Amino acid sequence: NSAPLAQAELFDPTFGLWVATAAMHTTRYQHRATLLADGRVLVSGGRDLAGALASAEIYHPLTGLWTSTGSLATARAGHTATLLTNGKVLVTGGENGAALATAELFDPVTGLWTPAGALTAARSDHSAVLLHDGRVLVACGVNGTVFLNSAQIYSPVSGLWTAASSPIYSPHACARHRAVLLPSGKVLLAGGENAAGPTDLADVYDPLTGLWWATGLLETKRASHTATLLANGRILICGGDGDTAPLACAGLYDPGLGFAAEVRPLLTSVPATVLAGNAITLGGSRFRGISEASGGTGARNSASNYPVVHLRATDGGQTMVLSPGTAWSASAFTSTPITGFPLGHTLVTVFVNGSPSESRIVKLTQPEPPPYEVWRATHFTVAEWLNPDVSGDLADPDRDGIPNLLEYLQALDPKVSDAHLLPVAGLQDGSLTLSYRRNKNATDVIHSVECSDDMSPGSWAAEAIPIGQVDMGGYWLVTAVDQHLISSSPRRFMRLTVEKP
Repeated sequence: NSAPLAQAELFDPTFGLWVATAAMHTTRYQHRATLLADGRVLVSGGRDLAGALASAEIYHPLTGLWTSTGSLATARAGHTATLLTNGKVLVTGGENGAALATAELFDPVTGLWTPAGALTAARSDHSAVLLHDGRVLVACGVNGTVFLNSAQIYSPVSGLWTAASSPIYSPHACARHRAVLLPSGKVLLAGGENAAGPTDLADVYDPLTGLWWATGLLETKRASHTATLLANGRILICGGDGDTAPLACAGLYDPGLGFAAEVRPLLTSVPATVLAGNAITLGGSRFRGISEASGGTGARNSASNYPVVHLRATDGGQTMVLSPGTAWSASAFTSTPITGFPLGHTLVTVFVNGSPSESRIVKLTQPEPPPYEVWRATHFTVAEWLNPDVSGDLADPDRDGIPNLLEYLQALDPKVSDAHLLPVAGLQDGSLTLSYRRNKNATDVIHSVECSDDMSPGSWAAEAIPIGQVDMGGYWLVTAVDQHLISSSPRRFMRLTVEKP
């Protein structure tokens, strides 16, 4: 953001909220972040204003804190960082004023980096993909001004690099491309840039044969885009740099799963959200397949011609299969209840005779959190959320005399001293008035304006009535008046109270 940043944030897909977490020790960009096997996150290398970095640090999600770990042997940016099946992280290439050919291994147990051999060509802005057998395919990139079409495979078992480019066909020369492991075990290498600018070329690599071949062109030329494997086996490609400007368009690559369109069930009615513990009701067509025994005829149908619902959590990949319940037809059914499945966005697919429908996204949720809890999540970090002395109802983190629950009712910031925004007393026609801010979203708390002659605990009564409400955008400015005249009592007091039901 005009200068390297150290800040970090966490996204909660269940509530759709971002919350701040602890900042990194070092400002950096063009670094890499790798999810480790134990749930921590390794951040390695990158650049700051002085140049490439060798430092590395680890984020601990349970504490929300960063700790420094061993430094890379070589400062680098534009490298790759791949989690191996043995729990170590392989870092390859990058640049430090010039492209690098070195590779290193990080051991999360010891926090140390060790050499991992050298690439045949120095490269940065290349790709690295973990294959199904645990090896890593490194492809293409740029060496200064030379765009590469070479590829190599690293074996964690032997610690050796071998060539992965075929004399028959090599991948297109490119950098800032994207490579994705397909469900078949093959690798798609899509787009990128070469000396002529962004490209729409795409290639596929088969680890079993060691061969590359050209596949369909991207729908537009692009580099530095994203490429995401969807649950239906397709690849979603988004954004990136075009010939003249950044792109807003997206495309889908279909590697072909071999299911005939005329037998696949169609989903046309899918709920946006489903409460945990409830069933899911789906509508469409072809929910009743053709019953046929599985013999040696090559038929794809089986005798189970009823619809089966397959759930797959987008966060974590947990899956579940549901039966259609007792009443179902070729166009609609209600499944058995969803229990024991993680909350969040879930991909829903209907299978009939083994043929899948297109996957649709459903949000599995619990009743929406009260607005007060959303307010707390917006204003406090994860660590503060867990500390009642900071985020509790009666806590006063900014020490302005206004506890959090009252800050919420009045649409105030619990971390900014705003005692000057407390309710204001006044007079009208011989009676006391109290004007106060009321948060429009504070529908989950009860508030009242109470009156008393002497402020003793049992003397307070809700004897004030509202006489005005002004819309101030995010809150209302409310005025309440005491029903007693000041002249009828030697003293009179008013107060604003708030409580959770």
